[in-house]
Amino acid sequence: MQIGTKQGFDWFASLATVKGVGESISAKLAKLEILCVGDLLLHFPLRYEDHTRLTPIRYLHDKESALIQGEIVSVNPMGRQKKRYSVKIRDESSVCELVFFRAFASCTAKWKKGTLLRCFGQAKLGSQGFQMLHPEWNIVSPTNPLPLPATLTPIYPTVAGLTQKTLRKIIHSVLHRLHATGAN
Repeated sequence: MQIGTKQGFDWFASLATVKGVGESISAKLAKLEILCVGDLLLHFPLRYEDHTRLTPIRYLHDKESALIQGEIVSVNPMGRQKKRYSVKIRDESSVCELVFFRAFASCTAKWKKGTLLRCFGQAKLGSQGFQMLHPEWNIVSPTNPLPLPATLTPIYPTVAGLTQKTLRKIIHSVLHRLHATGAN
């Protein structure tokens, strides 16, 4: 039986019934002891992060996490292997350096001067101003306006190869189906 059908909600349905869960993701979920749909619903967040409001860069606090948004003013490879990158962004109030220790070509191709980035991470105050080390980031554009979420963002226990974004999407899908069936 598919989860979320008119017959009710099947807590023991196979993970294969969940959109976006194939063999690879199923294997990663198994490492977390998530073996059926009910296990997904009982996989609770470790904590929550506040992605509901943007913080101007000049109002960042040392060692506190925040969501910032700014235009890329420079992109510079660091070191000999050029896998480390420094990306500086500017908003109306100040500049923040984003440091990525392992940047892939698919990422660096998107980091162009003038591109608007929205980043979440822990701010660190250094001698040159604020830095964020390996923040989560997204490009903001007219075609991808990225509205701010209305609720806190859950952070789940995970394993290598299974991102927070993927896990949140899967769990949200199952929660939506549970709600659609009216199951309690």
